[in-house]
Amino acid sequence: MASLTVRPLGRSARGRVALRGSPLAGGVAMTAAALADGVSTLDGLRIDATGRAIVEGLQALDVDATSGERADHLRIDGRAGHVVRQEADLDWGGSPAAARALIALCTLGYGEYRIHGGDPTAGLALGPVVDALRDLGAQIGYESGEGELPVTVRARGLRGGRTCLREPTADALAALLAVAPYAAQDVFVELAPPCAPLRVSTILDVMHRFGVAVLDRDLERFVIAAPQRYRGTDLVVVPDACQAAAAWMVGLATGGGIEIDVDPDAASTAIERACACFERMGATVRRGAGGIAMTAGDEGLRGAALDVRRHPELLCTMAMTTLFASGPSRIAGVVDDAGARAIMAELVKLGAAVELTDDALSIDPPDTIGWSDLDAHFDADLSLALAAAAMAADRPIAVTDLAHDESRWTELAGQLTSLDG
Repeated sequence: MASLTVRPLGRSARGRVALRGSPLAGGVAMTAAALADGVSTLDGLRIDATGRAIVEGLQALDVDATSGERADHLRIDGRAGHVVRQEADLDWGGSPAAARALIALCTLGYGEYRIHGGDPTAGLALGPVVDALRDLGAQIGYESGEGELPVTVRARGLRGGRTCLREPTADALAALLAVAPYAAQDVFVELAPPCAPLRVSTILDVMHRFGVAVLDRDLERFVIAAPQRYRGTDLVVVPDACQAAAAWMVGLATGGGIEIDVDPDAASTAIERACACFERMGATVRRGAGGIAMTAGDEGLRGAALDVRRHPELLCTMAMTTLFASGPSRIAGVVDDAGARAIMAELVKLGAAVELTDDALSIDPPDTIGWSDLDAHFDADLSLALAAAAMAADRPIAVTDLAHDESRWTELAGQLTSLDG
């Protein structure tokens, strides 16, 4: 059982934090840059296990991908939609997201490609994205068992057509959409179940920056018209919106103010939605050269009507922020599922009155938060939101049942605790 103990900050959080780019956006950007016409430079990349595996995979496919003096920089000479190598062995690097991205990329080649990682690797849930790519004309075979590595792609390009991505994850949708513009025909993608809490806007924002348009219908259906091609571009990968919102929440909850190091003109739509939600709660948002700063007004935060319908990944952070408001809030666009129930359970534990009706979560915060140990229910966004809220507690708080990878919190906590206040 993964857990951590969050020690209260004990002071106002004031200052500027520089967060690395969203790993999801970085993965889509690297795929788009490899397929683009022309050279792309990517800055702000989070080169973690997933990033390293994708970079090494691109290099194995003869894509010129070189890093600069900074670890977060990459120059990629796009191959104009071609996978030059006709055969390659690619290592998934221990990252399911990288495995999905590399499988999808290889379907655009003309040859045989093997994605592996040593011994047969089960439990990766590769089936949904592989089945979707097969619907679009890909020939993909498992060597050991269904949904397991190694996988062999016998590629002749993608035909296009209609597919359904079942039990979707954000990186599975990203892998599928990122290669869809290079199919011979239009691609139609439907999600089942619909309205899954995916970071759809993050994926589409990056594709748009590379010159490809995706028609999005209510977060459930996507149309990628043929033919479309990525253009080489210079891109600063923006921070993960949930991580940025968590940083702002700590500043607001402790009576301070946090500036995020992100170009306001290049901010993702999810970050803009987070800013809009905080503004409705009475926060003051200032956009300046290279940063977005947020401070609470003289009267602190107030309850408000919020909407996360198109950005459900923000639900956890905004729900926890309502604890620090002076009155009740209502958050629209909430699906009654296990994730929403987990958020509600933790809010009640801290003394809030909550009710979920008509796709909206109503939260009446307590006069005084009754701080207690918290359970993240193995949800990555809830893990981050609970840990951030606990920095405003009156005593150390244990957060148990964390999601597997909490590097977002480790990075953010390190920067917040180093601020002078």
